[in-house]
Amino acid sequence: MSRGSKKPCPGCKEVEHYRPANEVCSECARLLKEAAWMEERLNKMADDEIVVMYGERYHWNKYIYSRASVSRDLMKIFQRLAEAASRPTTKRSSEVQLLGDIDPFAQKYVIINKLLAETIIDLRREVQVALELEYKQGKKDGTSLLMGLADGSLSAQDFNDRTNRR
Repeated sequence: MSRGSKKPCPGCKEVEHYRPANEVCSECARLLKEAAWMEERLNKMADDEIVVMYGERYHWNKYIYSRASVSRDLMKIFQRLAEAASRPTTKRSSEVQLLGDIDPFAQKYVIINKLLAETIIDLRREVQVALELEYKQGKKDGTSLLMGLADGSLSAQDFNDRTNRR
């Protein structure tokens, strides 16, 4: 059995008597192995990321139409989600508008996970669709109540009971 080196480890400067002279100590070897794994993982994560843009202020992004007073709150929520899920970048080009059309002078560029960006875009679109469908159904329901009142199939008391119900 060969004797180890008395020279300090080139990594941590500790002396490990059973370490061959041309190798690092066991702790540094473990850390190097972990670092290689972390680098591989970070590179994979970088492959899954894209640069996107959105307005620096919530009201600079595409408006979410709603007959109720939730538009501004929804836009603020999506703005906070975009900020929480991304990190800044110095890159200044992207075809992906995360929160809809924006003022070209108010663009903020960030890096975000591609799947998450796609999910935010889909969620925003589906929220808009849901709001429109709710409005149409509410209008239809209201029209049905008025038609029932007009043709006599609904009494004034029934109309009042249904419209005052919450």
